[in-house]
Amino acid sequence: MVAHLDAGIVVMQEEPGRTYVPLGDEHVFAADEGTPAVDPLASSSPDAGTNTNALASNTLSLVGGIALCCADIIGSGIFASPGIVLHWSGSVGASLLLWLLAGVITFVGFACLAELSVLDPNAGGLFYYFRTTFGGAVAFSWTFINFTVVVPGSLGALSLTFAHYVASAVPNWNAGGFEAEADWRLKSVACAAVATVVALNSQSAAHGGGVAKVFLTATLLGCAFVFVLGVAFALGARWTSPEHYEAAAESPSNFDPHTLFAGTRGPSSLAVGLVSALWAYAGAMDVASMGEELREPEKTLPKVGMTGLGIVSAAYIGMNVAYLLVLPADVIDGSAGGAQVDAMGVTFARTVAGAWAGHVVTVVVAASSFGALNSCLYLSARQFYAAARDGLFPAALAVTNARAAPHRAIFATGTLTIALLWLLSSFATLVNYLSAAMWLYYGLVGVAVIVSRRKDPDVVRPYSMPGYPLVPALYVLMCTYLSACTFAAAPGPCAGALLFVAAAFPLHHVWFVWFPRRRRRLAAEGERRERGESRRSEGLMESLLGRDDTASPPLPASAPPLS
Repeated sequence: MVAHLDAGIVVMQEEPGRTYVPLGDEHVFAADEGTPAVDPLASSSPDAGTNTNALASNTLSLVGGIALCCADIIGSGIFASPGIVLHWSGSVGASLLLWLLAGVITFVGFACLAELSVLDPNAGGLFYYFRTTFGGAVAFSWTFINFTVVVPGSLGALSLTFAHYVASAVPNWNAGGFEAEADWRLKSVACAAVATVVALNSQSAAHGGGVAKVFLTATLLGCAFVFVLGVAFALGARWTSPEHYEAAAESPSNFDPHTLFAGTRGPSSLAVGLVSALWAYAGAMDVASMGEELREPEKTLPKVGMTGLGIVSAAYIGMNVAYLLVLPADVIDGSAGGAQVDAMGVTFARTVAGAWAGHVVTVVVAASSFGALNSCLYLSARQFYAAARDGLFPAALAVTNARAAPHRAIFATGTLTIALLWLLSSFATLVNYLSAAMWLYYGLVGVAVIVSRRKDPDVVRPYSMPGYPLVPALYVLMCTYLSACTFAAAPGPCAGALLFVAAAFPLHHVWFVWFPRRRRRLAAEGERRERGESRRSEGLMESLLGRDDTASPPLPASAPPLS
């Protein structure tokens, strides 16, 4: 890698025809010197063959990418969220529509991101496409929020879910519900899970993909197990006498067309239920971060996301139907017993087949949470690596180890997650902490597509999102609405997260504008002082050598003679 100054902009030459631009300095040079801007569509993805700190390209297969996508999305939400969604929607029909709507919103968000990603696959994901569309300030603010709010909150919530289900398998350990404050034992198990996935992901991209395949297989088998139990129960199969058999047999059908939408709540309550359903789909927007390591990412990246979302959506709808085939709606949403069921899959399995089935689902949910934890860290750490590589985050994170894994970014992400686990008290607090800020930035992806189409209308796009421009515009409005609803439901944690958003822009100005200007100003003053001292030294030497500086200069040849 060779650094040189080109038109007043620092350019890192990786290979002929490819340039790598630290955007923080790009902004300052362009503003101060009036130099031409660097092509925003120029790739900043370094070639693995010429950069020892590059990611390993062409190491992640289509199947491995789909496994990472599904494992990142299917965490524990589908095993815990159905009761919450049904509670806030008020009816079976509305709750199923919310699950379908959550899948559609996630699909549209990924379609927006896929259109940008196939033009220039980059491990930075949202950071990189915010940078090329809106500039360094917005890109830095997303990375800063992602690093301090979204990713640690997501990883913390997943690790606490894992710890809750581990605790449920230990005799005499009552960990409480997901809204209860986690004790030190629960947090210790969660921290141990984070430390384990840090070690696993520091190996290599192929290793991380292999781990995802193992845990995704366990997760999908668990989803199939739940669905088969539900269908078998609906067809009359009985293994034992669980506690809810009588209630399930005597209750009216959850799918009675006359009562399907009875009791549906208003828009604000439906929005809260939709946010809970969308939490179960969280992770789809991280898929773009695997672009540099996928084989033929221009072709495979959209396939990874669409296939992964299709598998996840089918699993979610199937499991909701299975729950509703067995349990009455008032048991699922908690209105019969006064409290929502925290682990719906475990309650369902115990209802159908007794304690042994509950233990099976407990293991499945723990494995699913651990797999999502692994995939989320795998994809998120690469975003911070790419931001550091592009000069908009600490340079120490732009380093890979001998196995081409961004180990420093992985370690930093895991360390911040562990710190946040000890600062915040519960799973619910973590989810509220990350949601408001996350949806604001997800909405910017739709704006980025609109801006990209207007700036470069003639660019050939290997993948184009359907329904442009109406669909991305509606997506932006929906994300804004979801962010506002989340803030209204939990103003305390959301306000803390939004303070980080507000702090990101002045921090960017100080870090990447004010300090570089000051450094260059001081350097210029130093050079001027050195030049002045050099001239004084030359004058002193000339005077010591006896040169008469007061003599008249020689006349030019064309001057008239003196009379």
